[in-house]
Amino acid sequence: VLLDRVEHFIQSVAVFEEQIFQKRARLQQAMENNEEMKLKTRKEVSEEPPAPDKVRFTLGFIEDS
Repeated sequence: VLLDRVEHFIQSVAVFEEQIFQKRARLQQAMENNEEMKLKTRKEVSEEPPAPDKVRFTLGFIEDS
C-alpha cells in the first residue's frame, strides 16, 4: 500500500466531511431563522388591532305608496 495514496484519500474524505458539516450548519441556521420569522410574524399579526369592516350593511325598507 502506498502511503501517499492513503494520505491523499484521507485528506479528500476530510474535505468532503467539512463541506457536509458546513452545509448541515447552514441548513440548521436557515431552519432556525425560518422559525424565528414565523414566530415574529405571528406575534405581529396577533398584536395588530382588527381591521374595521369596510362594508356596511344597511336595512332598507320599501314603503308602499
